[in-house]
Amino acid sequence: MKSLVDKMFSQHTLTDDEKENCDRIRTEAKRLAQMITDICPISPERSVALRRLRETVSWAEAAIEFASVPLDESTAQVESNEA
Repeated sequence: MKSLVDKMFSQHTLTDDEKENCDRIRTEAKRLAQMITDICPISPERSVALRRLRETVSWAEAAIEFASVPLDESTAQVESNEA
């Protein structure tokens, strides 16, 4: 079992289901990004919206990857207390 630090900073190969979920997230984010660029005028706010969307995709993909790597029991207990 991996510690929390090992889990956070190690390379992980995605399963086919995880890859599919990441693809779904990116597909929907791309649709929203296109809508934002079509509807919103060029502005600092639009830039922030697109940047935050990219950040959201990144965090969602990290959640998918992070959830599939098992933790040792002591680390799992610490994580549940932090939530």
